[in-house]
Amino acid sequence: LCLVHASLSLLVQFASLDMENKTKLACDLDISDQLLHILKEYDEDSKKFASKLICLLCIEEKIKSEVTSLDGIQVLLRLLHSETNMEIIWNVIWCLVQLSSFDDNKREIRLMGGIPLILSILW
Repeated sequence: LCLVHASLSLLVQFASLDMENKTKLACDLDISDQLLHILKEYDEDSKKFASKLICLLCIEEKIKSEVTSLDGIQVLLRLLHSETNMEIIWNVIWCLVQLSSFDDNKREIRLMGGIPLILSILW
């Protein structure tokens, strides 16, 4: 678990430095499925790092497409429904915002009850 945390922390720091690093990570690593798996199965600290990293990388079209094809919207909405950590919630909402640049994703978020869920968090 310490190795997972350290690796995710390093990747978050690398992605935070500049846009070029985000592009390198998105192109060079097949990372979307592992991040979604961590968001579903791991401990809270791992979820914090994974949600931050996927949030940083979701500006890349490749990552958006991968997350969409891997049913990432369902994973993110389930996480929003069950999570209490505000940092994770913030990252998940920001990912959904970025994913909503695709029309099909907007429709899926709406049909899966994402809008009322997000509004309930904001109230």
